[in-house]
Amino acid sequence: AVVSTQSTGEKEGIEIEYRGELENLICSMFTKDGVSLPMVCIMIEGGMQSIDQAVSTLRKGKTLVVLKGSGRASDILCYGFEHSIEVDKEVDGEIIKERTLTDACRNEMIKLIDKDFSKYRAQGIIEKMITAVMEISTYRQRVTVFSIFNPEPLDFYILSSLMQSSGNSATRMRQMRLAITWGHARVAKEFIFSRKEYKFS
Repeated sequence: AVVSTQSTGEKEGIEIEYRGELENLICSMFTKDGVSLPMVCIMIEGGMQSIDQAVSTLRKGKTLVVLKGSGRASDILCYGFEHSIEVDKEVDGEIIKERTLTDACRNEMIKLIDKDFSKYRAQGIIEKMITAVMEISTYRQRVTVFSIFNPEPLDFYILSSLMQSSGNSATRMRQMRLAITWGHARVAKEFIFSRKEYKFS
């Protein structure tokens, strides 16, 4: 399927909301026993709109696979994701967890953003990207970083990303079917049979 922005080109990223609704509709059309089709967002290279799409995908409970080494926004996201640290922050008298960067890592990330997106500096793209990447970093169980230099096939990481959630019995059966259909028994062993309910003494 091809999703295009409005022809005037005056507003970027307008397709994100529409795309999300279309994806949900397609998944809901093909259900069996109340279990919807799994969906994975794969990010290759891209710009700020790609990062916005990644945030939207994760907020909806979906999973994300990012291709490290493909350049531009993907590499910026991977750097921030891999170097972010968890800290305590007080909000309205309560302590919450959030992800942030050390000063050195933040400066390095700014350099990466400037390398490919310096013409958007006046539009505040640096803070927008850093803020978005830090939010993405909070969804660690649903984000998989795949290096283009990794000998494992991409479909192994796509399938692995679908196994991150513990889910209910229906979800586990769906995961088992996926692993068998895709021919990745090792994924089933690592992500399904490693769970405590399948431990045998």
